[in-house]
Amino acid sequence: MSLRLSQQQLHQQLLEIRGSRGRLLPEDVVDAARDEASPLHGRFEWRDDIAAEAYRRDQARELIRSVRLVYAESVDGEERRVRAWSALTDAPERGYRPTEELLQDSFASKLLLRQAERELKAFKVKYGHLREFADLMAATLTDGAA
Repeated sequence: MSLRLSQQQLHQQLLEIRGSRGRLLPEDVVDAARDEASPLHGRFEWRDDIAAEAYRRDQARELIRSVRLVYAESVDGEERRVRAWSALTDAPERGYRPTEELLQDSFASKLLLRQAERELKAFKVKYGHLREFADLMAATLTDGAA
């Protein structure tokens, strides 16, 4: 395992990969990190059995998150959908639970709302530097209320 890279060093490595390949895609980063001498090599799991299991878990998470249920029809007849399953990051027990079940439990519902608030703040941190961010958020919230 190589020494941990600082954010600046990691950024520099990614710039170098982009410079040599003309793009920066995840597969480019993995290819560059295959060399054991690469500063990025230690940031990846190279044992195929472990990596394959982690990938299958990611696929399972995506599969669970992909299920949507119709919860209402709007005036214009368009269906409104919600995720069928939700995971509470603050809950004592791990795992996905039916969203409907969470919303019927006042404590779980508060946890879900607090989690949504954290995710919204993280979204703002990620995109808040964009001048048009406030307009986009206002338009999105207005569309959601209609």
